Amino acid sequence: MSAWTIGPEVDRAERAILAAALDGGVWDLVVPLLAERLAPDDFADPIRRIIFRQVVELYAGGLPGALENVVDALRESGELVRAGGEATVARIARGTVSVRLGDDIATLRREGDRRRRLAELDAERERLLSPGWSVVA
Repeated sequence: MSAWTIGPEVDRAERAILAAALDGGVWDLVVPLLAERLAPDDFADPIRRIIFRQVVELYAGGLPGALENVVDALRESGELVRAGGEATVARIARGTVSVRLGDDIATLRREGDRRRRLAELDAERERLLSPGWSVVA
């Protein structure tokens, strides 16, 4: 798989979405919308993907996804280190919540779709270049 770069618009959108998702004051309003419209794979950053997956799992289980609960769940699942540790999750939670949440969701959906399509093309290219395949001109 190719190395992905995260553009500034996607980076900002991911940070703003997670800041909103980890804000205990708006969690119950924001997370149902995010869980309905985004998948963890829509996040380009692997650390943010892990954190969002945990937020969605807590939501699906009927538990609030506020910062403390997310950190506890990541610790219990053994994913806290892969998520960058407690300090990283807390830093993301302290980020700026965007007033453009709808735009941020759309940005992540587009980026997720683009990365999935590129991964499919990479896999197809690898398959075609593997032994046993030949290209006829």
